[in-house]
Amino acid sequence: MFPPGKLENSVVRTRSGRAGDSVIVSMDIGVRHLRWLAHRVSTIERRNRSKASHLVTRVYPALRARLHDALGARLAHARVLDFGCGDDHALVTLLRPDVGSITGVDIVPPRTLGLRRRISFEGGFTPKGIGKGLLGWVEASRRISYMNELARRAPGASSVIHYDGSRLPFDDASFDIVISNAVLQELPPPLEGFAREIRRVLKPGGVIDLEWHSFTSLDGHYVGIEATSARPWFHLLDNAGDDKLNRHTPAEMAEAFAPYFEGLDNLPHDRKLRIRGRDPAYEPEGVELLSPDLLEQLEQLGFTYDALTTRGYFLVGRAR
Repeated sequence: MFPPGKLENSVVRTRSGRAGDSVIVSMDIGVRHLRWLAHRVSTIERRNRSKASHLVTRVYPALRARLHDALGARLAHARVLDFGCGDDHALVTLLRPDVGSITGVDIVPPRTLGLRRRISFEGGFTPKGIGKGLLGWVEASRRISYMNELARRAPGASSVIHYDGSRLPFDDASFDIVISNAVLQELPPPLEGFAREIRRVLKPGGVIDLEWHSFTSLDGHYVGIEATSARPWFHLLDNAGDDKLNRHTPAEMAEAFAPYFEGLDNLPHDRKLRIRGRDPAYEPEGVELLSPDLLEQLEQLGFTYDALTTRGYFLVGRAR
């Protein structure tokens, strides 16, 4: 695909030019396209390396510490389920040496199932399906490569299952722990069905540690950092944002899980996954952009300072 506008402008120049101009313009199109393609590849590589680094240096150590606090020495023998493990099954790979066993499930086919399966998931062998499938599969492959490199993990088989998003493909009481990272905010309401399934596959007293991103945070809209920079918290002012987000509050998340879990708590964390009230280094997000006038405007819409400056939460508890 050419960058928007490049091909159309070149065609106009060809039609209005002298004989021979079409060859020059064709070369110009090729050079511009190669430059654009090189920039896209470079951007994708930087993005995937950054994501891999975040997972290895922040998400994984913080999760491991929380699970160790919850289970102690039992963690080494625990059976763990990563609910919504992603196509790169990052936490399945990273936690593997720390637990008894770990399995991942996701509605997106894991990279291990191959490119054909990913293309079929993205809409089949159409230009759009092939494009999205190829990009998704390549990006997952690059993140896995970077994670193995950064975490010094030897590539190995992972237990990852593609499922339909309804009933989890496991027997009752199969796991000691269920984890997830940046998943709950994308689940379609009502969430009680997901909570019930997670409880079903957990043993009594089993632990949940479910990280989720808050819609009311600075970039909780999923639209992009450019939109955030142009107009902070625009998604709350305009009631905008990605349609796949359920926009649940901490209270609504807890309410969905309350029938099946006890000791529930939403632990607020910052961008570096430090917990408010526990870690002295915790930093509210976006305070430099939250002017007094903007804060007043958002408070009038019902949003508190803490809700606006909290990146996300860890929903923790134990199965009843």
